[in-house]
Amino acid sequence: MLFRSTKTKTLMMLMGDALLGHSEGVANLAKRARSLGASEAEIAETLAMAFLMGGLPSIVTGCSAFRE
Repeated sequence: MLFRSTKTKTLMMLMGDALLGHSEGVANLAKRARSLGASEAEIAETLAMAFLMGGLPSIVTGCSAFRE
């Protein structure tokens, strides 16, 4: 049985929220991922995958991960 880290699961939820257009969820999950040790590069890579899967709308939503 495979176990994923909490950080990995949080990044996966982040990608899901970006794909579904949930800006507030993206912002909250990015903050949580950072607190779990995710780097800016890991968050950006997660959003790049969302872009590949969902196109421009997901990256527009994904920008919420980097707002203050």
